[in-house]
Amino acid sequence: KNLMSTQGISIVFGPTLMWPEFESGNMEVNMVYQNQIVESILIECMEIFGPEGK
Repeated sequence: KNLMSTQGISIVFGPTLMWPEFESGNMEVNMVYQNQIVESILIECMEIFGPEGK
């Protein structure tokens, strides 16, 4: 069982899964958006990917 929150997981994996193609703009702002997107995917994973094993 994972005891981390979806927000915590998104903070860890957001920058790894999603990075800007070009290093332009504010890196902190990009990280906020990356984390929010990954958190949304984690929260809605059943809706996006379907139930496990099907």
